[in-house]
Amino acid sequence: MSDNPCSVCVVTVVTLVALFVAGIELAMLFGMPYRKYSIIIDSVSGLNLTPSKDLALDPQFNLTLRLASASPGRRACMDTGTYVQVSYRCIPLATSAAAPQRLCVGPRRSRDELVNAKGTGVRLPGFLMDSLAADLQSGVEAFDVMVRRSGGHDGNTLVASCGVRRV
Repeated sequence: MSDNPCSVCVVTVVTLVALFVAGIELAMLFGMPYRKYSIIIDSVSGLNLTPSKDLALDPQFNLTLRLASASPGRRACMDTGTYVQVSYRCIPLATSAAAPQRLCVGPRRSRDELVNAKGTGVRLPGFLMDSLAADLQSGVEAFDVMVRRSGGHDGNTLVASCGVRRV
């Protein structure tokens, strides 16, 4: 190659573009792990909504939690101490036990875990009991499901909120 300034510029520009493209590819492949959660309510019991003086519920939710890695080059993990909370109109109804160990999936993989969330003696105000009964009867999406992490100095950290789910 000659010492022509134009040739040096072309080589420099091509090299910089190649490095830029390689950097973007590496960032996409090995960038921040991106985990996705999804939760399905498989079944519900203990929501006995018959007219009664005792407004206490003992709900039990059988859930399927899916952890997925959306990254082509990084795995995704759910930390120890992560649990699921089910609420109705911002009032917690049931929580699962905290995960005793870290759960990880490989790049572009997913894994389903069966989770049982329970509540005992949950009391709702009468107007919410009426609303819950109407929502369940009409099939309206009624429950908020959240993935939270406990332990450490962070307190109860919200990991993901899956919005409302219908039974």
